[in-house]
Amino acid sequence: MSLMISYDIEDNYLRQKIANHVLDVGLARVQYSVYIGTVREVVVKDLLEWLQKIPDEKRWGQNDSILMLSVSQQQVREMVTIGNPDWDQDDLSGDQHTLIL
Repeated sequence: MSLMISYDIEDNYLRQKIANHVLDVGLARVQYSVYIGTVREVVVKDLLEWLQKIPDEKRWGQNDSILMLSVSQQQVREMVTIGNPDWDQDDLSGDQHTLIL
């Protein structure tokens, strides 16, 4: 399942905690607070449960928010990027290809 997560968190510690966890589950950072990747359904479920507990932390601000969106691999492939990204669109969509010689 392809997944996109974005957040707007004021507190540096909490923002870094979320970033580290999202990277640990296998998503790739495509912008400072935007992550995309293909992960198993069980990972999505666990990640959602973990993220839903974040607002209970005392560092959570009144204007903080987290967005978690399921996207199709086709949508990731069709994503338009302006500029020079440092990530691989095939990798993000789950379309990795391995050449064996």
